[in-house]
Amino acid sequence: MLLTVMVACGVDQEITGPATQVGGDGGEIVGSGGPNGSDPTATQSFLLALREKSAVVRENAAFALSRIGDLSAVPDLIKSLEDPNPQVRESAAFALGQIGDSSAIPDLIRKNNDSEWVVRKEVAFALGQIGDPVAINSLVSFLKDTHPQVRGNAAFALGQLGDSRAVSPLIQALGDEMAEVRGNAAFALGKMGSPVAISALLIVLRDENSEVSRLAAIALGRIGNQTTVPALVKLLHDRDWKVRRNVAIILGQIGDPLAVAHLIKALQDEKWGEREIIAVALGQIDDPIAVPTLIQALADDEWSVRENAALALGKIGEPSAVPALIDMLARQDKQLYMNTTIALGQIGDPVAVDALMKMLKYNDPNVRELAANALGQIGSPAIPALIMVAKHENEDIRQSVIMALGQIRDATVVPILVQALDDKHQKTRIQATFFLGEMGDPLAVPDLIRALDDRNTQVHINAIVALGRIGESAKEAIPYLTKVLDLADERSYINAVWALTQMGEPATSALIIALNHNNEKVSRRAATALEKIGTPEAILALQEYRKKPL
Repeated sequence: MLLTVMVACGVDQEITGPATQVGGDGGEIVGSGGPNGSDPTATQSFLLALREKSAVVRENAAFALSRIGDLSAVPDLIKSLEDPNPQVRESAAFALGQIGDSSAIPDLIRKNNDSEWVVRKEVAFALGQIGDPVAINSLVSFLKDTHPQVRGNAAFALGQLGDSRAVSPLIQALGDEMAEVRGNAAFALGKMGSPVAISALLIVLRDENSEVSRLAAIALGRIGNQTTVPALVKLLHDRDWKVRRNVAIILGQIGDPLAVAHLIKALQDEKWGEREIIAVALGQIDDPIAVPTLIQALADDEWSVRENAALALGKIGEPSAVPALIDMLARQDKQLYMNTTIALGQIGDPVAVDALMKMLKYNDPNVRELAANALGQIGSPAIPALIMVAKHENEDIRQSVIMALGQIRDATVVPILVQALDDKHQKTRIQATFFLGEMGDPLAVPDLIRALDDRNTQVHINAIVALGRIGESAKEAIPYLTKVLDLADERSYINAVWALTQMGEPATSALIIALNHNNEKVSRRAATALEKIGTPEAILALQEYRKKPL
Protein backbone atom coordinates (compact mmCIF):
# COMPACT_ATOMS: atom_id res chain seq x y z
CA MET A 1 0.00 0.00 0.00
CA LEU A 2 1.42 3.33 -1.02
CA LEU A 3 -0.15 5.54 1.59
CA THR A 4 -1.13 4.31 5.01
CA VAL A 5 -2.76 6.31 7.74
CA MET A 6 -2.53 4.20 10.85
CA VAL A 7 -4.60 5.28 13.82
CA ALA A 8 -3.26 2.93 16.44
CA CYS A 9 -6.06 2.94 18.99
CA GLY A 10 -6.68 6.59 18.28
CA VAL A 11 -3.48 7.97 19.75
CA ASP A 12 -0.98 8.53 16.96
CA GLN A 13 -1.25 8.93 13.22
CA GLU A 14 1.69 7.61 11.30
CA ILE A 15 1.74 8.80 7.72
CA THR A 16 3.97 6.98 5.30
CA GLY A 17 4.30 8.73 1.97
CA PRO A 18 5.17 7.28 -1.40
CA ALA A 19 8.68 6.83 -2.72
CA THR A 20 9.90 9.66 -4.93
CA GLN A 21 10.81 7.34 -7.81
CA VAL A 22 7.71 6.87 -9.97
CA GLY A 23 6.83 5.69 -13.47
CA GLY A 24 8.51 3.13 -15.68
CA ASP A 25 10.81 5.73 -17.22
CA GLY A 26 12.45 6.64 -13.92
CA GLY A 27 10.61 9.97 -13.67
CA GLU A 28 10.71 11.68 -10.29
CA ILE A 29 8.19 13.75 -8.37
CA VAL A 30 9.55 15.77 -5.49
CA GLY A 31 7.20 17.46 -3.03
CA SER A 32 7.83 21.04 -2.02
CA GLY A 33 7.95 22.52 1.43
CA GLY A 34 5.95 21.37 4.40
CA PRO A 35 2.23 21.02 4.97
CA ASN A 36 0.20 24.12 4.18
CA GLY A 37 3.07 25.56 2.18
CA SER A 38 2.31 27.68 -0.87
CA ASP A 39 4.08 27.15 -4.17
CA PRO A 40 1.83 27.85 -7.18
CA THR A 41 4.37 26.50 -9.64
CA ALA A 42 4.69 23.18 -7.82
CA THR A 43 0.91 22.97 -7.41
CA GLN A 44 0.38 23.31 -11.14
CA SER A 45 3.01 20.67 -11.87
CA PHE A 46 1.32 18.16 -9.60
CA LEU A 47 -2.14 19.00 -10.91
CA LEU A 48 -0.91 18.14 -14.39
CA ALA A 49 0.57 14.94 -12.98
CA LEU A 50 -2.90 13.92 -11.76
CA ARG A 51 -3.75 13.39 -15.44
CA GLU A 52 -0.75 11.19 -16.27
CA LYS A 53 -1.33 7.67 -17.60
CA SER A 54 0.73 6.12 -14.85
CA ALA A 55 -1.39 5.41 -11.75
CA VAL A 56 1.74 5.58 -9.60
CA VAL A 57 2.45 9.09 -10.88
CA ARG A 58 -1.12 10.17 -10.17
CA GLU A 59 -0.96 8.66 -6.69
CA ASN A 60 2.29 10.40 -5.86
CA ALA A 61 0.99 13.67 -7.26
CA ALA A 62 -2.04 13.54 -4.94
CA PHE A 63 0.20 12.87 -1.96
CA ALA A 64 2.52 15.73 -2.93
CA LEU A 65 -0.49 18.06 -3.12
CA SER A 66 -1.39 17.04 0.42
CA ARG A 67 2.03 18.27 1.51
CA ILE A 68 1.68 21.61 -0.27
CA GLY A 69 -1.81 22.25 1.10
CA ASP A 70 -2.92 24.60 -1.69
CA LEU A 71 -6.70 25.18 -1.76
CA SER A 72 -6.59 25.59 -5.53
CA ALA A 73 -5.89 21.85 -5.80
CA VAL A 74 -9.22 20.86 -4.23
CA PRO A 75 -11.35 20.68 -7.44
CA ASP A 76 -8.85 18.40 -9.19
CA LEU A 77 -8.42 16.22 -6.12
CA ILE A 78 -12.19 15.85 -5.93
CA LYS A 79 -12.13 14.59 -9.52
CA SER A 80 -9.40 12.12 -8.53
CA LEU A 81 -11.81 10.57 -6.03
CA GLU A 82 -13.33 8.94 -9.12
CA ASP A 83 -9.99 7.68 -10.47
CA PRO A 84 -10.18 4.04 -11.61
CA ASN A 85 -7.16 3.19 -9.46
CA PRO A 86 -8.03 2.71 -5.73
CA GLN A 87 -4.61 3.89 -4.53
CA VAL A 88 -5.09 7.18 -6.39
CA ARG A 89 -8.53 7.61 -4.82
CA GLU A 90 -7.00 6.81 -1.43
CA SER A 91 -4.26 9.42 -1.88
CA ALA A 92 -6.78 12.00 -3.13
CA ALA A 93 -8.99 11.50 -0.06
CA PHE A 94 -5.98 11.84 2.20
CA ALA A 95 -4.91 15.05 0.45
CA LEU A 96 -8.37 16.57 0.80
CA GLY A 97 -8.30 15.83 4.51
CA GLN A 98 -4.90 17.45 4.91
CA ILE A 99 -5.95 20.56 3.00
CA GLY A 100 -9.06 20.72 5.18
CA ASP A 101 -11.47 22.52 2.84
CA SER A 102 -15.10 21.79 3.77
CA SER A 103 -16.18 22.18 0.15
CA ALA A 104 -14.84 18.64 -0.39
CA ILE A 105 -17.16 17.08 2.21
CA PRO A 106 -20.12 16.22 -0.09
CA ASP A 107 -17.82 14.42 -2.54
CA LEU A 108 -16.01 12.60 0.26
CA ILE A 109 -19.33 11.50 1.74
CA ARG A 110 -20.35 10.07 -1.63
CA LYS A 111 -17.34 7.76 -1.40
CA ASN A 112 -18.54 6.03 1.75
CA ASN A 113 -19.72 3.19 -0.50
CA ASP A 114 -16.47 2.91 -2.43
CA SER A 115 -15.73 -0.70 -3.36
CA GLU A 116 -12.23 -0.54 -1.81
CA TRP A 117 -11.80 -0.39 1.96
CA VAL A 118 -8.50 1.51 1.66
CA VAL A 119 -10.45 4.38 0.09
CA ARG A 120 -13.23 4.26 2.66
CA LYS A 121 -10.85 4.30 5.63
CA GLU A 122 -9.04 7.31 4.12
CA VAL A 123 -12.35 9.09 3.50
CA ALA A 124 -13.30 8.56 7.15
CA PHE A 125 -9.98 9.96 8.31
CA ALA A 126 -10.26 12.93 5.96
CA LEU A 127 -13.72 13.83 7.24
CA GLY A 128 -12.30 13.88 10.75
CA GLN A 129 -9.40 16.07 9.66
CA ILE A 130 -11.75 18.60 8.07
CA GLY A 131 -13.77 18.54 11.28
CA ASP A 132 -17.16 19.71 10.01
CA PRO A 133 -20.16 18.25 11.93
CA VAL A 134 -22.07 17.96 8.64
CA ALA A 135 -20.14 14.69 8.14
CA ILE A 136 -21.40 13.08 11.33
CA ASN A 137 -24.03 10.81 9.76
CA SER A 138 -21.57 9.52 7.21
CA LEU A 139 -18.99 8.78 9.89
CA VAL A 140 -21.56 7.04 12.07
CA SER A 141 -22.45 4.81 9.12
CA PHE A 142 -18.75 4.02 8.72
CA LEU A 143 -18.82 2.55 12.25
CA LYS A 144 -20.75 -0.37 10.71
CA ASP A 145 -18.36 -0.88 7.82
CA THR A 146 -17.20 -4.43 7.12
CA HIS A 147 -13.51 -3.52 7.49
CA PRO A 148 -12.05 -2.80 10.96
CA GLN A 149 -9.67 -0.06 9.79
CA VAL A 150 -12.58 1.87 8.32
CA ARG A 151 -14.49 1.54 11.58
CA GLY A 152 -11.40 2.48 13.57
CA ASN A 153 -10.76 5.62 11.53
CA ALA A 154 -14.43 6.56 11.75
CA ALA A 155 -14.34 6.32 15.56
CA PHE A 156 -11.22 8.44 15.72
CA ALA A 157 -12.72 10.99 13.30
CA LEU A 158 -15.89 11.31 15.37
CA GLY A 159 -13.71 12.23 18.33
CA GLN A 160 -12.16 14.99 16.24
CA LEU A 161 -15.59 16.34 15.34
CA GLY A 162 -16.56 16.43 19.02
CA ASP A 163 -20.28 16.37 18.26
CA SER A 164 -22.40 15.03 21.12
CA ARG A 165 -24.63 13.21 18.63
CA ALA A 166 -21.77 10.73 18.16
CA VAL A 167 -21.64 9.69 21.83
CA SER A 168 -24.23 6.91 21.61
CA PRO A 169 -22.78 5.32 18.42
CA LEU A 170 -19.31 5.47 19.92
CA ILE A 171 -20.51 3.78 23.11
CA GLN A 172 -21.87 0.99 20.92
CA ALA A 173 -18.49 0.82 19.15
CA LEU A 174 -16.88 0.00 22.50
CA GLY A 175 -18.30 -3.47 21.93
CA ASP A 176 -16.72 -3.92 18.49
CA GLU A 177 -14.96 -7.25 17.90
CA MET A 178 -11.74 -5.48 16.90
CA ALA A 179 -9.49 -3.92 19.55
CA GLU A 180 -8.48 -1.05 17.27
CA VAL A 181 -12.09 0.07 16.95
CA ARG A 182 -12.79 -0.25 20.68
CA GLY A 183 -9.64 1.68 21.51
CA ASN A 184 -10.42 4.48 19.07
CA ALA A 185 -13.97 4.71 20.35
CA ALA A 186 -12.72 4.99 23.95
CA PHE A 187 -10.19 7.63 22.98
CA ALA A 188 -12.85 9.60 21.07
CA LEU A 189 -15.27 9.53 23.98
CA GLY A 190 -12.55 10.82 26.28
CA LYS A 191 -11.77 13.61 23.87
CA MET A 192 -15.44 14.57 23.74
CA GLY A 193 -15.63 14.58 27.53
CA SER A 194 -19.18 13.30 27.81
CA PRO A 195 -20.19 12.01 31.28
CA VAL A 196 -22.78 9.83 29.54
CA ALA A 197 -19.95 7.51 28.50
CA ILE A 198 -18.60 6.92 31.99
CA SER A 199 -20.45 3.71 32.84
CA ALA A 200 -19.55 2.13 29.49
CA LEU A 201 -15.90 3.14 29.84
CA LEU A 202 -15.76 1.64 33.33
CA ILE A 203 -16.71 -1.69 31.80
CA VAL A 204 -14.06 -1.32 29.07
CA LEU A 205 -11.42 -0.92 31.78
CA ARG A 206 -11.59 -4.73 31.98
CA ASP A 207 -11.08 -5.17 28.24
CA GLU A 208 -8.92 -8.19 27.38
CA ASN A 209 -6.71 -5.94 25.28
CA SER A 210 -4.37 -3.94 27.53
CA GLU A 211 -4.16 -1.01 25.09
CA VAL A 212 -7.94 -0.69 24.95
CA SER A 213 -8.07 -0.79 28.74
CA ARG A 214 -5.38 1.91 28.91
CA LEU A 215 -7.27 4.15 26.48
CA ALA A 216 -10.47 3.73 28.46
CA ALA A 217 -8.53 4.86 31.54
CA ILE A 218 -7.20 7.89 29.69
CA ALA A 219 -10.74 8.71 28.55
CA LEU A 220 -12.12 8.51 32.07
CA GLY A 221 -9.29 10.71 33.30
CA ARG A 222 -10.08 13.30 30.62
CA ILE A 223 -13.74 13.32 31.48
CA GLY A 224 -12.58 13.90 35.04
CA ASN A 225 -16.02 13.56 36.59
CA GLN A 226 -15.88 13.22 40.37
CA THR A 227 -19.07 11.17 40.32
CA THR A 228 -16.97 8.30 38.96
CA VAL A 229 -14.74 8.15 42.04
CA PRO A 230 -16.93 5.76 44.14
CA ALA A 231 -17.06 3.27 41.27
CA LEU A 232 -13.37 3.64 40.49
CA VAL A 233 -12.07 3.11 44.04
CA LYS A 234 -13.80 -0.28 44.11
CA LEU A 235 -11.72 -1.26 41.09
CA LEU A 236 -8.50 -0.59 43.01
CA HIS A 237 -8.97 -4.13 44.32
CA ASP A 238 -9.82 -5.73 40.97
CA ARG A 239 -8.20 -9.09 40.24
CA ASP A 240 -6.63 -7.74 37.07
CA TRP A 241 -3.49 -5.73 37.86
CA LYS A 242 -3.86 -3.75 34.63
CA VAL A 243 -7.26 -2.52 35.79
CA ARG A 244 -5.86 -1.54 39.19
CA ARG A 245 -3.01 0.34 37.57
CA ASN A 246 -5.25 2.21 35.14
CA VAL A 247 -7.72 3.12 37.87
CA ALA A 248 -4.92 4.63 39.96
CA ILE A 249 -3.90 6.74 36.96
CA ILE A 250 -7.48 7.97 36.51
CA LEU A 251 -7.92 8.83 40.18
CA GLY A 252 -4.73 10.88 40.10
CA GLN A 253 -5.97 12.77 37.06
CA ILE A 254 -9.37 13.45 38.60
CA GLY A 255 -7.70 14.67 41.79
CA ASP A 256 -10.57 14.10 44.20
CA PRO A 257 -9.41 13.88 47.85
CA LEU A 258 -12.17 11.32 48.46
CA ALA A 259 -9.93 8.79 46.71
CA VAL A 260 -6.95 9.33 49.02
CA ALA A 261 -7.95 6.86 51.75
CA HIS A 262 -8.55 4.15 49.17
CA LEU A 263 -5.26 4.85 47.41
CA ILE A 264 -3.41 4.71 50.74
CA LYS A 265 -4.86 1.28 51.38
CA ALA A 266 -4.03 0.17 47.84
CA LEU A 267 -0.41 1.23 48.33
CA GLN A 268 0.02 -2.18 49.97
CA ASP A 269 -0.54 -3.86 46.58
CA GLU A 270 1.80 -6.79 46.00
CA LYS A 271 2.76 -5.57 42.54
CA TRP A 272 5.34 -2.80 42.59
CA GLY A 273 3.97 -1.35 39.32
CA GLU A 274 0.70 -0.52 41.05
CA ARG A 275 2.43 0.90 44.12
CA GLU A 276 4.52 3.12 41.86
CA ILE A 277 1.46 4.56 40.10
CA ILE A 278 -0.46 4.97 43.35
CA ALA A 279 2.40 7.06 44.76
CA VAL A 280 2.20 9.27 41.67
CA ALA A 281 -1.58 9.57 42.05
CA LEU A 282 -1.29 10.63 45.68
CA GLY A 283 1.12 13.35 44.65
CA GLN A 284 -1.28 14.56 41.98
CA ILE A 285 -4.18 14.76 44.43
CA ASP A 286 -1.95 16.80 46.76
CA ASP A 287 -3.59 15.94 50.07
CA PRO A 288 -1.38 16.14 53.21
CA ILE A 289 -3.26 13.17 54.66
CA ALA A 290 -1.16 10.96 52.40
CA VAL A 291 2.18 12.22 53.75
CA PRO A 292 2.74 9.59 56.52
CA THR A 293 1.99 6.75 54.09
CA LEU A 294 4.27 8.21 51.43
CA ILE A 295 7.04 8.57 54.02
CA GLN A 296 6.66 4.86 54.73
CA ALA A 297 6.84 4.20 50.98
CA LEU A 298 10.31 5.75 50.97
CA ALA A 299 11.42 2.42 52.47
CA ASP A 300 9.73 0.30 49.77
CA ASP A 301 11.78 -2.57 48.37
CA GLU A 302 11.36 -1.24 44.83
CA TRP A 303 13.45 1.77 43.83
CA SER A 304 10.77 3.16 41.49
CA VAL A 305 8.23 3.24 44.32
CA ARG A 306 10.71 5.07 46.55
CA GLU A 307 11.47 7.60 43.82
CA ASN A 308 7.83 8.35 43.07
CA ALA A 309 7.02 8.58 46.76
CA ALA A 310 9.75 11.22 47.10
CA LEU A 311 8.41 13.19 44.15
CA ALA A 312 4.86 12.92 45.53
CA LEU A 313 5.99 14.33 48.86
CA GLY A 314 7.61 17.22 47.00
CA LYS A 315 4.38 17.99 45.15
CA ILE A 316 2.37 17.95 48.36
CA GLY A 317 4.95 20.26 49.92
CA GLU A 318 4.45 19.31 53.56
CA PRO A 319 7.51 20.26 55.71
CA SER A 320 6.92 17.26 57.98
CA ALA A 321 8.34 15.07 55.18
CA VAL A 322 11.70 16.88 55.15
CA PRO A 323 13.54 14.78 57.80
CA ALA A 324 12.60 11.53 56.04
CA LEU A 325 13.69 12.93 52.68
CA ILE A 326 17.01 14.08 54.15
CA ASP A 327 17.54 10.54 55.44
CA MET A 328 17.06 9.29 51.88
CA LEU A 329 20.09 11.30 50.79
CA ALA A 330 22.24 9.00 52.93
CA ARG A 331 21.62 6.16 50.47
CA GLN A 332 24.08 5.53 47.64
CA ASP A 333 21.51 5.91 44.87
CA LYS A 334 22.00 8.62 42.22
CA GLN A 335 18.40 8.51 40.93
CA LEU A 336 17.08 8.69 44.47
CA TYR A 337 19.38 11.64 45.11
CA MET A 338 17.88 13.43 42.13
CA ASN A 339 14.22 12.89 43.00
CA THR A 340 14.74 13.60 46.68
CA THR A 341 16.63 16.80 45.87
CA ILE A 342 13.79 17.91 43.60
CA ALA A 343 11.29 17.20 46.40
CA LEU A 344 13.27 19.15 48.99
CA GLY A 345 13.41 22.12 46.64
CA GLN A 346 9.67 21.99 46.07
CA ILE A 347 8.98 21.93 49.80
CA GLY A 348 11.42 24.82 50.31
CA ASP A 349 12.14 24.23 54.00
CA PRO A 350 15.43 25.83 55.21
CA VAL A 351 16.03 22.73 57.36
CA ALA A 352 17.18 21.01 54.15
CA VAL A 353 19.95 23.54 53.36
CA ASP A 354 22.84 21.58 54.90
CA ALA A 355 21.80 18.34 53.21
CA LEU A 356 21.41 20.07 49.86
CA MET A 357 24.83 21.70 50.24
CA LYS A 358 26.29 18.18 50.40
CA MET A 359 24.48 17.36 47.16
CA LEU A 360 25.93 20.53 45.66
CA LYS A 361 29.35 18.91 46.07
CA TYR A 362 28.29 15.57 44.58
CA ASN A 363 30.38 14.26 41.71
CA ASP A 364 27.51 14.06 39.23
CA PRO A 365 26.63 17.28 37.33
CA ASN A 366 22.92 16.42 37.17
CA VAL A 367 22.69 16.05 40.93
CA ARG A 368 24.64 19.29 41.45
CA GLU A 369 22.32 21.17 39.12
CA LEU A 370 19.22 19.88 40.91
CA ALA A 371 20.75 20.80 44.26
CA ALA A 372 21.45 24.31 43.00
CA ASN A 373 17.85 24.60 41.80
CA ALA A 374 16.57 23.34 45.16
CA LEU A 375 18.69 25.81 47.12
CA GLY A 376 17.48 28.55 44.80
CA GLN A 377 13.89 27.57 45.60
CA ILE A 378 14.58 27.72 49.33
CA GLY A 379 15.80 31.27 48.78
CA SER A 380 17.42 33.71 51.18
CA PRO A 381 17.96 31.22 54.05
CA ALA A 382 20.39 29.35 51.77
CA ILE A 383 22.57 32.41 50.98
CA PRO A 384 25.02 32.19 53.95
CA ALA A 385 25.83 28.54 53.27
CA LEU A 386 26.28 29.23 49.56
CA ILE A 387 28.55 32.22 50.13
CA MET A 388 30.80 30.07 52.32
CA VAL A 389 31.67 27.84 49.34
CA ALA A 390 31.51 30.49 46.61
CA LYS A 391 35.31 30.29 46.29
CA HIS A 392 35.57 26.51 46.50
CA GLU A 393 38.64 25.05 44.77
CA ASN A 394 36.42 22.84 42.61
CA GLU A 395 35.26 24.82 39.58
CA ASP A 396 32.10 22.75 39.11
CA ILE A 397 31.02 23.46 42.66
CA ARG A 398 31.65 27.18 42.17
CA GLN A 399 29.46 27.08 39.07
CA SER A 400 26.66 25.35 41.00
CA VAL A 401 26.89 27.96 43.76
CA ILE A 402 26.49 30.78 41.24
CA MET A 403 23.52 28.98 39.71
CA ALA A 404 21.83 28.74 43.11
CA LEU A 405 22.60 32.33 44.11
CA GLY A 406 21.40 33.61 40.75
CA GLN A 407 18.05 31.91 41.15
CA ILE A 408 17.53 33.47 44.57
CA ARG A 409 17.86 36.95 43.01
CA ASP A 410 18.48 38.73 46.27
CA ALA A 411 20.37 42.04 46.03
CA THR A 412 22.86 40.78 48.61
CA VAL A 413 24.21 38.20 46.13
CA VAL A 414 25.14 40.76 43.46
CA PRO A 415 28.69 41.28 44.83
CA ILE A 416 29.26 37.51 44.76
CA LEU A 417 28.06 37.30 41.16
CA VAL A 418 30.30 40.22 40.23
CA GLN A 419 33.30 38.46 41.79
CA ALA A 420 32.45 35.39 39.72
CA LEU A 421 33.05 37.42 36.56
CA ASP A 422 36.77 36.91 37.26
CA ASP A 423 36.49 33.16 37.82
CA LYS A 424 38.95 31.03 35.84
CA HIS A 425 36.13 28.65 34.92
CA GLN A 426 34.29 29.96 31.87
CA LYS A 427 31.02 28.22 32.75
CA THR A 428 30.97 30.07 36.06
CA ARG A 429 31.47 33.41 34.27
CA ILE A 430 28.71 32.50 31.82
CA GLN A 431 26.32 31.81 34.72
CA ALA A 432 27.32 35.02 36.51
CA THR A 433 26.72 37.29 33.50
CA PHE A 434 23.40 35.59 32.80
CA PHE A 435 22.05 36.02 36.32
CA LEU A 436 23.31 39.58 36.63
CA GLY A 437 21.19 40.33 33.58
CA GLU A 438 18.21 38.54 35.09
CA MET A 439 18.53 40.55 38.29
CA GLY A 440 19.02 43.87 36.47
CA ASP A 441 20.95 45.60 39.24
CA PRO A 442 22.71 48.79 38.01
CA LEU A 443 25.51 48.20 40.52
CA ALA A 444 26.81 45.49 38.20
CA VAL A 445 27.13 47.79 35.15
CA PRO A 446 30.87 48.64 35.44
CA ASP A 447 31.79 44.97 35.80
CA LEU A 448 29.50 43.92 32.95
CA ILE A 449 31.22 46.54 30.75
CA ARG A 450 34.48 44.87 31.68
CA ALA A 451 33.01 41.48 30.78
CA LEU A 452 32.45 42.73 27.21
CA ASP A 453 36.15 41.99 26.70
CA ASP A 454 35.93 38.45 28.06
CA ARG A 455 37.77 35.91 25.92
CA ASN A 456 34.75 33.61 26.01
CA THR A 457 32.15 34.50 23.38
CA GLN A 458 29.18 33.44 25.48
CA VAL A 459 30.31 35.53 28.45
CA HIS A 460 30.69 38.47 26.05
CA ILE A 461 27.16 37.91 24.63
CA ASN A 462 25.64 37.47 28.09
CA ALA A 463 27.23 40.72 29.22
CA ILE A 464 25.71 42.57 26.26
CA VAL A 465 22.26 41.13 26.98
CA ALA A 466 22.62 41.87 30.70
CA LEU A 467 23.38 45.53 30.00
CA GLY A 468 20.33 45.69 27.75
CA ARG A 469 18.13 44.22 30.47
CA ILE A 470 19.35 46.80 32.95
CA GLY A 471 18.26 49.38 30.38
CA GLU A 472 18.69 53.14 30.72
CA SER A 473 20.42 52.69 34.06
CA ALA A 474 23.28 51.13 32.08
CA LYS A 475 23.71 54.15 29.79
CA GLU A 476 27.40 54.41 30.69
CA ALA A 477 27.82 51.26 28.61
CA ILE A 478 26.60 52.96 25.41
CA PRO A 479 30.08 53.86 24.03
CA TYR A 480 31.27 50.31 24.63
CA LEU A 481 28.22 48.77 22.98
CA THR A 482 28.70 51.11 20.04
CA LYS A 483 32.18 49.65 19.57
CA VAL A 484 30.66 46.15 19.56
CA LEU A 485 28.71 47.14 16.43
CA ASP A 486 32.05 47.12 14.57
CA LEU A 487 32.88 43.53 15.48
CA ALA A 488 32.70 40.83 12.84
CA ASP A 489 30.64 38.45 14.98
CA GLU A 490 26.97 38.68 14.02
CA ARG A 491 25.67 37.53 17.41
CA SER A 492 27.65 40.33 19.04
CA TYR A 493 26.41 43.21 16.97
CA ILE A 494 22.82 41.94 16.76
CA ASN A 495 22.66 41.72 20.55
CA ALA A 496 24.46 45.05 20.91
CA VAL A 497 21.89 46.92 18.86
CA TRP A 498 19.13 45.22 20.86
CA ALA A 499 20.80 46.36 24.10
CA LEU A 500 21.03 49.92 22.77
CA THR A 501 17.32 49.90 21.88
CA GLN A 502 16.55 49.10 25.54
CA MET A 503 18.35 52.24 26.73
CA GLY A 504 16.02 54.71 25.07
CA GLU A 505 16.86 58.33 24.32
CA PRO A 506 20.40 58.30 25.81
CA ALA A 507 21.34 55.80 23.06
CA THR A 508 20.12 58.04 20.20
CA SER A 509 23.57 58.82 18.79
CA ALA A 510 24.62 55.17 18.90
CA LEU A 511 21.40 54.08 17.21
CA ILE A 512 21.95 56.65 14.45
CA ILE A 513 25.34 55.04 13.85
CA ALA A 514 23.63 51.63 13.77
CA LEU A 515 21.30 52.87 10.99
CA ASN A 516 24.25 52.66 8.61
CA HIS A 517 25.28 49.16 9.64
CA ASN A 518 25.83 46.72 6.78
CA ASN A 519 23.52 44.19 8.43
CA GLU A 520 19.86 44.84 7.64
CA LYS A 521 18.62 43.44 10.95
CA VAL A 522 20.76 45.93 12.83
CA SER A 523 19.62 48.93 10.79
CA ARG A 524 15.94 47.89 11.03
CA ARG A 525 16.10 47.52 14.80
CA ALA A 526 17.84 50.87 15.10
CA ALA A 527 15.19 52.51 12.92
CA THR A 528 12.35 51.04 15.00
CA ALA A 529 13.98 52.27 18.22
CA LEU A 530 14.55 55.76 16.81
CA GLU A 531 10.89 55.97 15.76
CA LYS A 532 9.91 55.16 19.33
CA ILE A 533 12.35 57.73 20.75
CA GLY A 534 10.84 60.37 18.46
CA THR A 535 13.16 63.28 19.25
CA PRO A 536 13.96 65.80 16.47
CA GLU A 537 17.44 64.32 16.19
CA ALA A 538 16.05 60.79 15.80
CA ILE A 539 13.39 61.87 13.26
CA LEU A 540 15.92 63.73 11.13
CA ALA A 541 18.25 60.71 11.08
CA LEU A 542 15.37 58.48 10.03
CA GLN A 543 14.41 60.82 7.20
CA GLU A 544 17.97 60.74 5.87
CA TYR A 545 18.09 56.96 6.27
CA ARG A 546 14.87 56.47 4.26
CA LYS A 547 16.15 58.61 1.39
CA LYS A 548 18.86 56.05 0.71
CA PRO A 549 18.27 53.78 -2.30
CA LEU A 550 17.41 50.21 -1.45
